[in-house]
Amino acid sequence: MDSTAALELEEIPDRLLVVGGGIIGLEMACVYDALGSTVTMVELLPGLMPGADPDLVKPLERRIRKRYAAIHLETKVSGIDVADDALVVHFEGKHTETESFDRVLVAVGRTPNGGRINAEAAGVAVDERGFIAVDKQMRTNVQHIYAIGDIANPSGRAGARRLRRGFSGHGDRLLLIPVADRLAAGSPAGTQVLDVDTASGDDQTVLLVGRARRGQG
Repeated sequence: MDSTAALELEEIPDRLLVVGGGIIGLEMACVYDALGSTVTMVELLPGLMPGADPDLVKPLERRIRKRYAAIHLETKVSGIDVADDALVVHFEGKHTETESFDRVLVAVGRTPNGGRINAEAAGVAVDERGFIAVDKQMRTNVQHIYAIGDIANPSGRAGARRLRRGFSGHGDRLLLIPVADRLAAGSPAGTQVLDVDTASGDDQTVLLVGRARRGQG
């Protein structure tokens, strides 16, 4: 199942494997751990939250390692067999032991849904990847229509993430309010791509802001 289906489960699985140690995987693992699932996480890369500062991620990893059954880094799922009462998962990489789970949540490979919301009917341009291009005011090519969240692609930057998850922390919400007010008043408010980047919605939030990020000085 993907993260959308994971929000619609009628029963909480006893044993849950989360494939992907990025933001979505961490958030869903946090939810199901709180609901009582025994959570195992597998990530292909050497660390969780790929691209984030390791000094920020390490305290989070130490904390959740105490709560989850296991976190397998530099490991991938090589196959899944369906048994009578479980999903038998095979791994490759640093961890190779076969394990059984009730559910497997695939939290990788999420893509923008711009191509599925019929934005073109309103004249809004959507690129081949599903992103909607916006300017610094989050305005689309249709002057009175704005886009925020993962679907928005400021200045053509692929995969840019900003002004999202207003429910996961106060930072996004406090920023959105003055921007919305200024736009309503006709003021030329704008957002800076590097000022508000992304956040993990685990119960120990990791927030990435500013320019002091790897590869950006």
